[in-house]
Amino acid sequence: MKTLIHKAKTLKKEYFCKVNKKTQMNYLSVENLSKKYGEKILFKNINFGLSRGDKFALIANNGTGKTSMLKIIAGADTPDNGRVAL
Repeated sequence: MKTLIHKAKTLKKEYFCKVNKKTQMNYLSVENLSKKYGEKILFKNINFGLSRGDKFALIANNGTGKTSMLKIIAGADTPDNGRVAL
């Protein structure tokens, strides 16, 4: 099993997504996901995929968009850019 660590920087914020990547079809694909509120950019061009059995952790400071990202993935909010496929 190959472990990939994705790191995306947005302004002074950092998001770390640790994904155990297997050679299976993705159950969740996030491509070029971006969201901002007014002038505040929460995240920009986030990409990752999750397959069966993968474990995922979303770690970042308070107020940096973790909940907003999860709401977009759940379909409760819309991104400014990008797409989520389940």
